[in-house]
Amino acid sequence: MHLLSLFITFYSARYVGTWGNVLCFVLGWNSWVLCHA
Repeated sequence: MHLLSLFITFYSARYVGTWGNVLCFVLGWNSWVLCHA
């Protein structure tokens, strides 16, 4: 489960890109958790 989460986070980061990370940061912790769940 932990490795799967890391893979999903890594894949999502590459797929969404920097703008996605910025958006998550701006929206706040809850959104960050959703983006990096």
